[in-house]
Amino acid sequence: MLRQLMIAYDAGWAVAAAVGLLVAWQGGAAGGEVWMGYQAVAPIAMAARLVAARPVRAASG
Repeated sequence: MLRQLMIAYDAGWAVAAAVGLLVAWQGGAAGGEVWMGYQAVAPIAMAARLVAARPVRAASG
């Protein structure tokens, strides 16, 4: 589960960065806000998802 969350987080980061760059290249002033908004919201959402996840049993050695 952690692997899927990290993949989703990184994919969202890439999309937010691309959208921010696109907005900046088109002369908009909100490119940085898009990226910073993602950086503010995504870690909180990921932490909430991790807290809500079922615990995984450790492999006995």
